Amino acid sequence: MSIRGIDIPRKVQDPRQPQYQQAFGQQRQHSLNPQGQNQQQQPQSLFEDPGSGQVLPEKEALMAFKGRIENQNARVIAHEKAHEAAAGQYAIGSPVYNTKTVSFGNEQIKAIEGGHQMVKMPSPVSFKASKPKIMETMNHAETVTRSAEAPSDELSAADKSIAAKGRAIYSMAQAAFGKRTDYESRLNRKPEGALTDKDITQAEQSDGKPKKPVLGANLDLLG
Repeated sequence: MSIRGIDIPRKVQDPRQPQYQQAFGQQRQHSLNPQGQNQQQQPQSLFEDPGSGQVLPEKEALMAFKGRIENQNARVIAHEKAHEAAAGQYAIGSPVYNTKTVSFGNEQIKAIEGGHQMVKMPSPVSFKASKPKIMETMNHAETVTRSAEAPSDELSAADKSIAAKGRAIYSMAQAAFGKRTDYESRLNRKPEGALTDKDITQAEQSDGKPKKPVLGANLDLLG
C-alpha cells in the first residue's frame, strides 16, 4: 500500500530469516537485562522501511515513515499556497486538500494526497468592448497563467491546462485590442465605451484617412 508514491513500511513476518538476522540479533540484545539474562519481554516487531531499504524496529520505522509523510504534506501545501499567492484577487477561497488517515501500529497519520486552489477565469472579450475592459481581460489572463505556473515543483495536468487556457484568452484579448485600435483609427475618434453597430459600420466603410473639412460647411454665407 502507498500514499501518493510513499510506501507504508511492511511488517517482517519472520524476523529469524537469514536476511533479518542482524536486526533480529540487535533486538535480542536489547531484551537482555544488565546481568545478561533473558527477560520475559519479546523483541518488538521489525519492519522493512521502503525509504531506506533497511529493516527497522517498529518505532524507528514509524518515525521514518512519518518524516516522509510530513515532507510530502509540506510540499503539497507549498504548491497550493504558491497558486493562491500568485492568483491574488482572482483566487477563490483558500486551497482545499485531499487527505487520508493511515494507521501504523497505534498511530493515526494524516497524509495530504493532493489539493487544488480555485481561480476565477476571465471570459473571452470582443473587440467591441471598451479598451479598459480589453486590457483588464489581458491582465486577468496573465495573472491566471502566472498562478497556474507559480509552484517551483512539478506542475500537474490541471495546472498546465489552466495555464494554456489563460494564454489562449490573453491572445484573443490581445487580438481584440489590436482590432479595436484599428477601428478607432478608421473612425478618426476614440469612443470611450463599447463600439456600437453604427461605429462598426462607419469604420468598415471608411478608408481610414482623416477627413478634410469642407470649406464653408460651418459658415452662413451670403449669396
